[in-house]
Amino acid sequence: MRSVIIVFVFCFCSFNNWANLPYSVFFSPLLNNELNADGLKEVQIMNYGEVETIELNGTIVFSQKELKMEYKLNITLHEGLNTIRIPSVNLWKFSNSNLKDLIVNHQGFPAGSYQYCINILTKKLVSEAIYTPVEECFYGAHEPYFLINLIDPMDKSKLSNPWPTLLWFANHSAGYNLTYTLKIAELKNKQSASIAINRNRPVFEEKNLGVNSLVYPSFAKNLESNKTYAWRVEGFYKNIYLGKSETWEFEFLPKEEKEQVPIFIPYLDIKKEISNSIFDVYGELKIKYHLENSLQDTLLVQIFTDKEKKIKEIKKDIKKGDNFLEENLHEKFPLRHGEVYKVVISTYHEKGYEFYFKYFNPYLL
Repeated sequence: MRSVIIVFVFCFCSFNNWANLPYSVFFSPLLNNELNADGLKEVQIMNYGEVETIELNGTIVFSQKELKMEYKLNITLHEGLNTIRIPSVNLWKFSNSNLKDLIVNHQGFPAGSYQYCINILTKKLVSEAIYTPVEECFYGAHEPYFLINLIDPMDKSKLSNPWPTLLWFANHSAGYNLTYTLKIAELKNKQSASIAINRNRPVFEEKNLGVNSLVYPSFAKNLESNKTYAWRVEGFYKNIYLGKSETWEFEFLPKEEKEQVPIFIPYLDIKKEISNSIFDVYGELKIKYHLENSLQDTLLVQIFTDKEKKIKEIKKDIKKGDNFLEENLHEKFPLRHGEVYKVVISTYHEKGYEFYFKYFNPYLL
């Protein structure tokens, strides 16, 4: 009984609509693949009634920030199937000039979902001589893959350089007017690269890049040994999203310790050698401190970035005479190769000292 009721209701609604609004709209099959100018050249309207003049309004609304384009035509519909030629896209009305420039001059469309609706207004008398609208819509998605092609590092590469150069190429007529967003995320728990880039918090993200390459910056979070990262690039034209690249992955495997260049590192005599110079430190911070005025004390060593952010504090009990401190910086601390750091040294009973050093990771020399 339930199926009979459903069929009855459906048939009643269809009969009622056809009696009052006797039109069907057929969109171009070219829109089934992706949004393009050829797919917007015509629509077909089946008129189940007599000849009449209608107002036809076409509107495409994009998912991005209220972007839309529209046109209006006054045409005569004949009985049966009518093929309606739509004005060229340069004659449409656009919500802003950037959208028009993208579509008219660069033959591109915003990426993402869109809705293309045809609205028909007619003066056919239905009840009280009012305008009666008929509207049918096509829902599609425009996602032009391979608009951006990743080049380097290759997919599933194994890298030893902690600051790799990431390079890509965009195949688009807008060329140098494009900007990019580069995103890098860590793969966790056997994730695929695409899932990691969509779900995980980025370890690095840079927006509004005007070039198609970037050296992983020293201020970004360090790539961690034996971890795998996904990376992807998105393209924009004047803040209109155009599409994205595939998602590739690379694994960071730093050079083995046996490749380290042996470097002799002398102790820095705090009381004799401190000056305004910047000292070079290769992997280890080695300090000599001579305690004179007490039998024992505590040596406090604090390391700061160039922006006065303290990143490490070391305490060591010392005795009268020469004391030696050694700290392995490339294994214990997140110091960056080639950057300058500040050291403040003090004890409870003697005056303090400070100096600057430039850090060199011996594995990268």
